[in-house]
Amino acid sequence: EYYRKKAKETEKYMDEYHVSDGIQSVWAYIARTNKYIDETAPWALAKNEEDREKLKNVMYNLAESLRRIAIMVRPFIANTSDKILEQLGLETNVSWEDLCKENAIPAGTKVVEKAEILFTRLDKLFLLKWVV
Repeated sequence: EYYRKKAKETEKYMDEYHVSDGIQSVWAYIARTNKYIDETAPWALAKNEEDREKLKNVMYNLAESLRRIAIMVRPFIANTSDKILEQLGLETNVSWEDLCKENAIPAGTKVVEKAEILFTRLDKLFLLKWVV
């Protein structure tokens, strides 16, 4: 599976002190998760009662991806990793070995209803003021 490949790749880069390559590997997994959202369109699945089971599967896969992302970013932004796990209703005492566990989110786990924004989107004009 793709996440296993990215986990091994990230671990290899970090073991070799190639931190920027490690971050790029994590970012590739994040990008793939974004693509999965576009491909599955959960907002469209939510509109049809007959798609409820498919929606549940998609949402579970996304929650697992977020759990894995939280573990992968832990070496770089530990506090954000904890916040992601807390918002997923999970314990924060995870290790790198937990990354490739299958079905690691127990049935009945409740995510927070109103999630905290972890990264605010910066306005392009604001950024241009600082660059120019």
